[in-house]
Order: sequence, then C-alpha cells, then structure tokens
Amino acid sequence: MDNRPLSRWKIFNLPFFRSGANKNAPAETEPGTKPTKTPLVEALKIVNEESNRISGWCLLIIGGSILAILHKDYLKLEEDKWLYFIYILGWLSLCLSIYWGQIVTRGYLASLFVTPDLLDSVSEKVNIQFAKQLSWFMAGVIIFAAWMIIFLTLWIFNCVAITNP
Repeated sequence: MDNRPLSRWKIFNLPFFRSGANKNAPAETEPGTKPTKTPLVEALKIVNEESNRISGWCLLIIGGSILAILHKDYLKLEEDKWLYFIYILGWLSLCLSIYWGQIVTRGYLASLFVTPDLLDSVSEKVNIQFAKQLSWFMAGVIIFAAWMIIFLTLWIFNCVAITNP
C-alpha cells in the first residue's frame, strides 16, 4: 500500500497533494503575523474555483434548456413528446453536480480552519467530492448530447412531424 493517501486518485496526483506536504506550515502563528497558506490549501482553492465554474456551467445548461422548451419559435415534436422526458434526467444529473460542488466548497472552507494533521483527510474528501461533481456534470452533458442527436436524427430523416408555431 502506498503511504501517500491521495496518490491513488488520478484527478490531482500532484506533489503538494501527497502526505506530509503540509509539514512546512508553522505550528502556531504569533500575534500580529499573517499565517502562511500551505500548498495543499492553495491547491484546494484552485479545486474550489474549478468546482464553482462547473456549477456555473450547470446552471447555464439548465437555464438554456428551459428557455429552449418555453420559447415559441423553437421546433417542437408533435408526436414524440416523450423525448422531452430525457431533459428531466439531464436536469437531475446537473443538479447533483451542483450539489457536489457545494460540498467541495464546504470542504475548502473547512481546510482553512482545520489543524495541519487533518488537512490530508479533508483534501482527500474534497478530491473524491470533486470527482463526483465531474462525473455528474459529464453525465448531464452526455444526456443532453444524446437528446440532441436523437432530435436531429428524427428531424433530418423526417421520422416525426415538427411544427414551428
């Protein structure tokens, strides 16, 4: 077994994620001095920023898909309205991605206040949560891409009647 707790995770297998990277942190800060951030906390800050960016993309996709359904000039399927149920799966996946992104943010905030000996376990949990956020985001994007391929196939080959109100 590898003694580096995060080396088995492929997302952030960087040197500052390895065990013992936070030993350079001062044990205590003297009054009036600014505490220095460890490289691990800086890495978690970057992960948090990327997580927030992915959450923003999720909100944009959800909002765009809702506008696409509600817009009057949008080409709509007359017969196969069941195809729009795929949107619900996509929205669910993107909402779960946003949820895991909030958990990542909480983990980053926790890393600012924990003792250096707990920082490795917090960073490992944040890494796992960020991987879950990425997985749900990719699932949502794949679902919407599959919907678009099905919709375009039906439209190109005229398998269904499409109306333009």
